[in-house]
Amino acid sequence: MNSLTKNIQSEETLLKLIHHAFPHAVCTGIEELTEGYFNVAYKISLEHAPSCILKIAPPKDALVMSYEKNIMMSEVLAMRTVKEQSDVPVAKVLFYDDSLSLIHAPYFFMEILEGASFHSIF
Repeated sequence: MNSLTKNIQSEETLLKLIHHAFPHAVCTGIEELTEGYFNVAYKISLEHAPSCILKIAPPKDALVMSYEKNIMMSEVLAMRTVKEQSDVPVAKVLFYDDSLSLIHAPYFFMEILEGASFHSIF
């Protein structure tokens, strides 16, 4: 799915984000996941570590609805809260960075949960 809010990054930038989050890991593969509508997401394969998902928010200057501003921070907070306070299966947030020091958008890495996406079911 193409979208104006998807913040697609070069492989070089993705490798910087991966190294920042996992300084000792070796990336063995990057695959864009294309079913989402708002954020860009990548499946990251690491040597000697489980694969994970990288989600990158739209750039700060992207035109979004007012309720979508800082929505990634809300997503990360909601995921962490559900994980800590319930038995609902939700991916663990492995790393979150909203400093804008490497790219002009927040991003986070999360574990992969097996299953089907909502988009693929309907």
